[in-house]
Amino acid sequence: MHPAGVQSDRCPDFREDAAAADQQRAFMALEWVADGGKGLWEPDGASYYGDELVITPEQRWSREQKLALLDWHPMFTGRCPSCEVTLPQTESPRVYWDCACGWRDDSV
Repeated sequence: MHPAGVQSDRCPDFREDAAAADQQRAFMALEWVADGGKGLWEPDGASYYGDELVITPEQRWSREQKLALLDWHPMFTGRCPSCEVTLPQTESPRVYWDCACGWRDDSV
């Protein structure tokens, strides 16, 4: 106990138990990452970007579905997948990809 407070930025009574820390990392399946000596950990499915831990979103499409999307979506081909009409490009990126033939992108 320190009635007058601690005079430094570290508590003199605390010593890290390396064995306990190893057990905790193994239990929680954490991966320790060397980050400029900071020793930051990142759980499975997350990564550090700068000093911020960002959770990786779950993928809703498989690799094959993503490759197929590149072959047919107007964002990548510039054409309607139904009637093959060239869709005009806009100055600001499009949000809706709809064609006069009635084809609509319902993925948004």
